[in-house]
Amino acid sequence: MGQRLRVLREHFRLSRAELSNATGVDASALARLEHGGDVRISTYLAVVDCFLERAPEAWMLADRIVALGDERRAKANDHIQWLARTATPGDEHD
Repeated sequence: MGQRLRVLREHFRLSRAELSNATGVDASALARLEHGGDVRISTYLAVVDCFLERAPEAWMLADRIVALGDERRAKANDHIQWLARTATPGDEHD
C-alpha cells in the first residue's frame, strides 16, 4: 500500500513536505507509510482522502504502475507526465 501512495505522490509531483501540508500528516509519518512502517489508521486515511479528492481514477493507475519493474515504471511515469503536458482542454474522452 505504501508503494502505491508513493507512486501517487510522485505522479502529482508532490514532495513529502507538500503532501504533509495538504494532509496535516507529519512528513516522517509519510515516509514510514511509504516504506511499509507502522502508522496510525488516521494517517493512512488522510493521505488516501487527499489523493481521492485530486483524481479518483489515479488509484487504479497506481496499482498498474506498482506492478511494473523499476525501469518500466520510470518509463510509464515519463509517458504520463508527457501526456499531462500535451493535453489540451476539451481533449478528454469518456
